[in-house]
Amino acid sequence: EVLRRSQADIAVRYEGELAVLEVARQMEDRTWEPGSIPNAVFFERGSLVSKPISPGPPLAELSCPKYEEKIVQASRVRSLSVLQARGCYWGECAYCDYILLYGGSQKYRTVQPQRTVDHMEQIQREHKISRFTLVTEALPPSFARKFSSEILDRRLQLGWMSFVMAHEGFDKPLFEHMKEAGCYYLVVGLESLSDGALDNVSKYAGREENVRFISEALEAEISIHINLIPNLPGTTYKDALEAYPHYLSWKKQGATFSVFPFEATASSKIGQNPEAFGLERELGPTPVAGQASFSENHVEVTDPAMSATEQSAVLDLYRVL
Repeated sequence: EVLRRSQADIAVRYEGELAVLEVARQMEDRTWEPGSIPNAVFFERGSLVSKPISPGPPLAELSCPKYEEKIVQASRVRSLSVLQARGCYWGECAYCDYILLYGGSQKYRTVQPQRTVDHMEQIQREHKISRFTLVTEALPPSFARKFSSEILDRRLQLGWMSFVMAHEGFDKPLFEHMKEAGCYYLVVGLESLSDGALDNVSKYAGREENVRFISEALEAEISIHINLIPNLPGTTYKDALEAYPHYLSWKKQGATFSVFPFEATASSKIGQNPEAFGLERELGPTPVAGQASFSENHVEVTDPAMSATEQSAVLDLYRVL
């Protein structure tokens, strides 16, 4: 219905490079055959047609990102993006939607470290930009090591940032290696320090590993931004209060925070079966979504682990971080 009411001829699900290539070919030939466009969704004779999902292109075949110099200059951007991977090498977090973005393709695909550095070097030459954001769900430690070595071997002067998750493969020597290679900022999807809650939603790392990871990254003088979900399913009021001093300590060391109230989405494992994660499904009209991209993806649930009053108090406490 959204497509029907819009000015669009088609929508494309998942990855779109091959679809854009086919659309460009048809424009050049002055034809229009939506049925030949990969991953297309369109109306035909009044009925909605969905093409079977096909894999995205091999990442090794994607060229270096092209940025219009006049746009770069006009926007005064301080960094540009280069691809590290699509998908997540862990891919098990029960609350996560992003792991479903690449239907038809392998769960995790990565660009070779040398190729990512090639693209950074080319962009640096073309635009005189020396800061980069790695496009990834979570940077693996093995990639981080090889990638950092490649930058140092080429003696490149640049800085870079990435999203990561706590993993035992990251230790202080690796953080120092990354720092030497220009890593200046990491965004960490920590979420919680409650072992019960972390285990409940299948996070990779537990409390002890999370504490070690953040502490050693800060010791290596890398700026850290921590994402938290204070009411992650299964978190008790006691859990939330006991974790708070750690966050305050890290804040004093320069860490910054983003705090997100938990929201169940229909496109996540939790939203598909809330009861399996200790949640109670609420019936009745669906409220306006919070962080879900649209209201139909929101699943209204309650968590017996904390009362509504306790959740409100915890969120208020955490928001001052």
